[in-house]
Amino acid sequence: MSFFKKSLVISLVFTLFYVHSLAQYRVITGIVMDERTKEPVPTASVFLIHTGSGTNVDSQGRFSFKVYGLYIADTLEISAVGYKIYKLPFKSATTDSLFYSIKLSVLKNTKDVRLRKVTYDRGLWFWRKVMKRKPFNDTKELDNYGYKTYNKIELDLNNIKKNGFLKKSGIFKPFDFAFSYLDSSKYGTSILPTFLSESLSYYYHEQKPFRTREILLAAKTNGIQNESVLKFLGNTYQDFNPYNDLIGISNSRYMGPFNPNAGSFYKFKLLDTQYLNNKRLLHLNFAPLHKGDILFAGDAWIADTTFAIQRIEITLPQEANINFIEHLSVYKEYQWLNDTIWFPYKDKFSMVLSALTKNGIGVIVTKSAIYSDISINSPIVQKELNKNRKPVEVVISNNLEQVNDSFWTTKRPEQLTKQEQGIYKMLDSIQKNPKFETYRNSARFLFTGYANLWKLQIGPWFNWIGYNASEGYRLRFDLGTNYKFSKKIYLHAYTAYGFRDTKMKGGAEILYLIKKNPRLYIHLWYSNDIDQGQIYYNNFASTSIISLVRKPGVPFKLQRLENRLFEFFKENNKGFQFTVALNQKRVLPILNLPDVTYFGKKPGEFLNNFESSFNIRYAYLETFIEPTNFLRVSLSSKYPITNIKFSKGWSHVLGSNYDYSKLDGNVYYRIPCAPIGNNIYLNIFAGKLWGTVPYPFLPFQPGNENYWFNKATFNLMNQYQYMTDQYAGFHIEHNIGPGLFQLWHVTRRLKFRQFWTARGVWGSISEANKKLNFVGTNYFQNLNNGFYLEVGTGIDNIFKFGRIDFIWKVLPRPLPALWSEKFGVFLFIRVAP
Repeated sequence: MSFFKKSLVISLVFTLFYVHSLAQYRVITGIVMDERTKEPVPTASVFLIHTGSGTNVDSQGRFSFKVYGLYIADTLEISAVGYKIYKLPFKSATTDSLFYSIKLSVLKNTKDVRLRKVTYDRGLWFWRKVMKRKPFNDTKELDNYGYKTYNKIELDLNNIKKNGFLKKSGIFKPFDFAFSYLDSSKYGTSILPTFLSESLSYYYHEQKPFRTREILLAAKTNGIQNESVLKFLGNTYQDFNPYNDLIGISNSRYMGPFNPNAGSFYKFKLLDTQYLNNKRLLHLNFAPLHKGDILFAGDAWIADTTFAIQRIEITLPQEANINFIEHLSVYKEYQWLNDTIWFPYKDKFSMVLSALTKNGIGVIVTKSAIYSDISINSPIVQKELNKNRKPVEVVISNNLEQVNDSFWTTKRPEQLTKQEQGIYKMLDSIQKNPKFETYRNSARFLFTGYANLWKLQIGPWFNWIGYNASEGYRLRFDLGTNYKFSKKIYLHAYTAYGFRDTKMKGGAEILYLIKKNPRLYIHLWYSNDIDQGQIYYNNFASTSIISLVRKPGVPFKLQRLENRLFEFFKENNKGFQFTVALNQKRVLPILNLPDVTYFGKKPGEFLNNFESSFNIRYAYLETFIEPTNFLRVSLSSKYPITNIKFSKGWSHVLGSNYDYSKLDGNVYYRIPCAPIGNNIYLNIFAGKLWGTVPYPFLPFQPGNENYWFNKATFNLMNQYQYMTDQYAGFHIEHNIGPGLFQLWHVTRRLKFRQFWTARGVWGSISEANKKLNFVGTNYFQNLNNGFYLEVGTGIDNIFKFGRIDFIWKVLPRPLPALWSEKFGVFLFIRVAP
């Protein structure tokens, strides 16, 4: 063979070998995190210095790219604005895929960048510059804007062990396959994914007048079909704006670092300078001035000259006294848009909810969002907002449930990881398991009190047994319909039996839901039962299980009540609710109340009253969760809620004997007071009755005869104690946080909180009503145009659930001689945030 032929063969062999080498590749994957917060760094870039291969990380800090060739010797370089450059020697490997967990440290004073160390005063000066430009940089100050947003929410159980309690208990044996999905988290513990949802929507915003509109185009929710829950998966109720004066956590709002008063409660430091796309960025660090304050720590990169936020990350310091939240961090990144404004590009929210015990099971909540198709001051935005029927509206697309997996494959701005794909597969398998429905229904019955049986519903279980002095021990059973019976009609009835009086009682109702949004319904109710006369929100009836525990020496005050009620309810899209009601009440006093003979009736004859009423309630931007078609739970509003009711009594209608007019109302407001504790709860109320009527139809001030603290009553006042026909009062409560408990390390570690309360009412009663009702034994008392006032303080957040109130009666004078009537200790159990 000639030299030329030999050379050709050799060249061909080497060429084939080289091509084969290029056909072989390795996949390099990993995650880039902040060394201090353990949060992803979504601005990082990853590449090999010599080969040039690389990529940018996604919003979760993850990356993946291919490297071709059998023998590789290179350096992996990871860089991000505000962090030290990280270099990792990358040598040849025998595996086809490599995974790296990279932790970047925040950039300090180094020689690699132009750095200027400054003092605290300089940081405060720079913060003032940011605040001065805030009206121009805050996107919510734009006339209008719109964008498309992709939201992803994941829930994971934390501190899960392969051979831990969940597995050993045998309760979850039907779902043992789920434990194969256990994974390690960035917090150093094992996690078990339990929920993953995705949503895609268009969002529109206008400042003046304030209007927002979100169109939920698609949602993947692991079987959740509840419309009110789906609306919370989008952007409207999850958007984080670092420019806001107050930042909301756990239904409360706390002072943010860009609040006008933050200069007195935060310490600011200007750390260094960097450049991004030829734009100078300055690094501003912030932290609480005093430990224990519920304030945020973190840092922000601020664009020079415009003083706009380019990137910000805030965390909640461990010293902050918020229950169940072990870790919280929020990251938001802005992009330079049209050379005029920094507009949000992506954000991520991460929260670790701690368990009740030190090593118990907790929950990790992660939410991320990516924004695209941005429009600013556009007629398209204006056109969409003109479709609104109310200021804040979330619209669900008609074909929401028809979206399939292929849709998400093309519409996701970033693809799911293998772990996330596995979550969907696991959750789908769990929902198809016959045991899943049984477990879910059992949990619902335990926590809500209700259980569904085909098209019927039983419960609540806590009404099954009760006690009072007239009936003795009493049993009650409720039966109603559920959504499977009808989405328009709700039927409910109950029957009860007392072992002492050996009498049956009961009631029934029907509700016809004409329209769900805005709500419009007709409600009919009939009952014939024992009644304690005063039932208020959070006040337990004498017929419930809690009635087994009462204050000693306070007699039951009971009456037989036959009640017929017709209600017509209508709301509009502007926050108004209107209720028209017709109500007949037939009352027979039974125990420790003036007998009917004092009011011209024969023994055993009922007092008969017929009343019509018109009620107006206004709550601006109130939000709701609707567990069922008929049940709606208010999540309140950050604005005052006003309620006004006018009632008229008619004689000679259905045998009624009384003519009167009555007007009452109240204003409720949660006033933000950060950083001086939590919200201040304020309720102002007043009322007046014109006419002369027996005591069952007079507005008594609400009393509490249980050991349990009741927010809606005067806790040192008994029921039926103070009779009034005109009154005005207030209730104020302020949780001030650690307070004095911050001074002692034991109470500081236990996270005790201090609060104060005050409840007062002025009242009087006309001579005619006094003469009619102050009969026989002296049952009632009169405030005589004076004040009743009780004040209190106590210990809140005892083991995260308990609270002890110490209440003192201050007015009227002279105070009672018995200490039990002028001082009391009350217990309260709740989930404290």
